[in-house]
Amino acid sequence: MHIQLLSVGKFKSDGLKAQEDELIKRLQKSPFKIKRIELRGASEQGDIESIKRLEAKEILAKVTTGDILVALDERGGQMTSVAFSKWLQTQMNSGKKGIIFVIGGAYGLHQSVAAKASIILSLSELTFPYQLARLILIEQIYRATSLLNGSGYHKE
Repeated sequence: MHIQLLSVGKFKSDGLKAQEDELIKRLQKSPFKIKRIELRGASEQGDIESIKRLEAKEILAKVTTGDILVALDERGGQMTSVAFSKWLQTQMNSGKKGIIFVIGGAYGLHQSVAAKASIILSLSELTFPYQLARLILIEQIYRATSLLNGSGYHKE
């Protein structure tokens, strides 16, 4: 199953990117093929609603029929790592072609993205910069695959 990680903004941290690369390398043997997509996003000039609307247009242009859209938002529902692994397994078995996880820009996601999402997921009640949120998400995908194949990476 293809997983796209769509984030608004340019990745700036070589250290975090190196950690992502390592986890994605480990995921090569998993059923998930990870693709990171960084969207340019709107310039920070103008009102917040206009910026979010422009970013939403760019995000939704990447979503195709058959994709499961997951919007990451601090106000979304939370899952344990075990529940997340079970959710991923269910999505794999659903016959859908892929999952798109969306991380918004500095002002979050426009309501039109949330409206199209199958699920709104929160990684925490805390707010993270998108680079860190993406790393946490990749680590959770890796942890989920480890749980599914019983590798022992996840300690309960």
